[in-house]
Amino acid sequence: MNRRTLAFLLAVLVSSCSSGPEPDPEVAVRVEAVTLDPHSNSPVLVLGELEGSRRLPIWIGFSEARSIATVLENQWQPRPNTHDLAKRLIDQLEGEVERVVVTRLTEEIYYALIIVKAQGRIVEVDARPSDAIAIGLRYEAPLFVREAVFERSVEDPMGGEPGKEVRSIPPRDHLESHRQVTSSKLRIQSTNAS
Repeated sequence: MNRRTLAFLLAVLVSSCSSGPEPDPEVAVRVEAVTLDPHSNSPVLVLGELEGSRRLPIWIGFSEARSIATVLENQWQPRPNTHDLAKRLIDQLEGEVERVVVTRLTEEIYYALIIVKAQGRIVEVDARPSDAIAIGLRYEAPLFVREAVFERSVEDPMGGEPGKEVRSIPPRDHLESHRQVTSSKLRIQSTNAS
């Protein structure tokens, strides 16, 4: 076999071993608002494009909404919540959150990844978007949404069928949770966390 044929076969072999199709483009976003949906009385996290006008509403839990609100308002609790604890664990492992990506919307449920760099390795951790964003905000990590998610989502945060996270929703008469959320000023407008 001559060199030319060998080079051709090697090129064909290498191209057939590629990692598959190109990944879906990612859109840089920021936390635009955390608010209450007046119809369901559930918190809604609204992500807005940094270089565009699209918005992505994600219905989240009360504790996640409070956790995100504390970061946006620069209010720290005397005892760590789950997201503060996750940050401490990542810090102790000499890691850092490099970015957060909302990766897909399947059957009205959003999915996300936390990309962590620790000890020379990159680790992708599957998470709910609200948890991923709450942790990412603590690192001032960039936030992204894959283009396909924007295409499949509802852009009006108070209309249509919302995308949800897998979570338990407190009963409507659970007044203590409602009081805690509304008392932490959930109507937050933020342009940071980019």
